[in-house]
Amino acid sequence: MRLRDCDALTMARAPDSTNTDILDTPAAAEAVVRGGIWRSASYVGSNLLAVVMAAIIVRYLGVRGLARYTTVVSLTTLVSGVFEAGLGSLGVREASVLHGSERDRLLRDLLGLRFLVAVAGVFVAVALALALGYSGVMVGGVAIAGTGILVFTLQTHYATALQVELRLGRYSALDFMRQALLTAFMVVFVVLNLHMLALLAAPIPTNLLLLAATLWLVRRSMPLAASFAIRSWRALAGRSVAVAAATATSVVYSQIAIVLMSVVSTQTQTGYFSASFRIFSVLAAIPGLLVASVLPILSRAARDSRERLHVGLQRTCDVSSVIGSGLAAVTAAGAPVAIAVVAGSEFHASIEVLRLHAAALLPTSLIAFAAYGLMSLARFRTIVVWNLLGLLVTTTLTIVLGSTYGATGAAIGNLAGESTLALLYVGVIVNLGFRLQWRIPLLAALVGAATATVGIAAPLPSVAQLLLAAAMFCALTVGLRLVPDELLRAFPALRAPLRRARASSR
Repeated sequence: MRLRDCDALTMARAPDSTNTDILDTPAAAEAVVRGGIWRSASYVGSNLLAVVMAAIIVRYLGVRGLARYTTVVSLTTLVSGVFEAGLGSLGVREASVLHGSERDRLLRDLLGLRFLVAVAGVFVAVALALALGYSGVMVGGVAIAGTGILVFTLQTHYATALQVELRLGRYSALDFMRQALLTAFMVVFVVLNLHMLALLAAPIPTNLLLLAATLWLVRRSMPLAASFAIRSWRALAGRSVAVAAATATSVVYSQIAIVLMSVVSTQTQTGYFSASFRIFSVLAAIPGLLVASVLPILSRAARDSRERLHVGLQRTCDVSSVIGSGLAAVTAAGAPVAIAVVAGSEFHASIEVLRLHAAALLPTSLIAFAAYGLMSLARFRTIVVWNLLGLLVTTTLTIVLGSTYGATGAAIGNLAGESTLALLYVGVIVNLGFRLQWRIPLLAALVGAATATVGIAAPLPSVAQLLLAAAMFCALTVGLRLVPDELLRAFPALRAPLRRARASSR
C-alpha cells in the first residue's frame, strides 16, 4: 500500500471533520498501526542513510575537522534541547485534547513561544562558544547550525497536525525525506570541496524544503500564524517544565551507563560495552516510535472515556510486549552478525554483552507503553520520580558490577535498571485502576525466550541462526494469535496468509 493510499484511507474513514475527528472513531487504531509501521520503516531507512553520511563526513573532514564539526553540532544540539523544554511533546498532547478555537489558540501561542525559545537558544549557544574560546570559524558554525535547528523547530511544530490527525504516513515520509535530503546536500558539498561551514549549513535548506512541504500539507488543519501573548506563554512554560524534566531524566538514564563505564572500567571493556550499547540504543528506540503514534488516541481517551483509555492501554501493552519480545529474540540470536557488521571481529567479546542487552529490550518496550500512558494522563512528575529511581539503580549497579565484571557487569546493570523502571511504570498504571490482562505479554515473552534459545543453540552459521529465530518467532506469534486484530484490518492483504497460518498451526 502506498503512503498516499494509507493516509487517504485514514481520512476517508473519519466522519465529517466539522463534528468529529479521526481520534474519536474506530479508524484511529488502524491508522496508528499503519503509522507505527511506517515510522519504524522511516527510522530504519534514516539510520542507514545516517551511517552513509557519517562515513562521508569522517573521511572528508579528517580527525581535527571532525572534532570541530562534532563539537559545534553537540553544543548547538545540547542548548536547543534544553531550551525546547519538551514543548513539542506538550503540543502533541494538548492539541489532542482541545478543539476548535481553543486548539487554534494553543497552537498559535505554542508557535510563538517555540520560535522565541529557538532564537534565544541560538544566541546562548553562540555566547557559550565565545566564552569557551572557540575559534571564529567554530563560533560562526554554531550560529549556522543553530539557524538550522530554528527552521527544524518550525517544521516540527507544523507537523504536530499530522501527528494529531494520525496522518502518520506523511509524517514518516517527511522524516525520511529529511535524512535523504541532508545526505544529498552533504554529498554535493563534499564533491564541491566546500568548507566545514557549508556542511553545518546543510540542515538549513533541508529543513526549509520540509517546512514548505509541511505547510502545504497542514494548510487547512492548523493556524499558520504565531501569537506572542506572554500570559499564555507563562502557562505553557509552566506545563512544559514537568515534560522537560521527564525528557531530561530519560536522556540521562539512557546514556549514563556508558559514561560510568569510561570511569570505573578499562578502555577495552568500555569499548566492548559501547559496541553493544550502540546496537541496543538503535533497537530500543523502535518500541518508543511505535507507541508514540498512540499518544494522541490515549490523550483523547484520557479526557473523554476511562473505559476507552483502558482498552487503549491494554492493546498498547500487548503490542509493545510482542514487539519487545521479537526484538529481544532476534537480537540475541543474531548478536554475532550484528557485532560483526557494526564493530568487526576484534569485538567478539561484545557478543555476549549484546545478548544481555537483548534481554533488556522487553522491559524497554514496556517502559515505552507505560510512559506514554502516564503522559496521556499528564502524570509527568511520576515519570520524573521513577526515572530518577531507575537512574539510581542503573548507576549503582553499573559502578559495582562494571568495575568488577567489566562490560558484562555493566550490561547486567542496564538490564536490572530497565526491568526496575518497567515494574515501577506498570505498577503505577495498575494502581491507577487499570486492570491489565497479561496473557499476551507472558506468551510473547515465553515465545521470545524459546526462539532465542533455539536460534543460539542451533548448529548453524550465524546468519542462519538469526533467520531461524525470526521465522520461529513469527510462526509462533501467528499460531498463538498474538498478532493484533488492528494489523489485519489495517493491512487487508495480510488477512488470508495469517488466517491460513493460524489454521495450519492448530
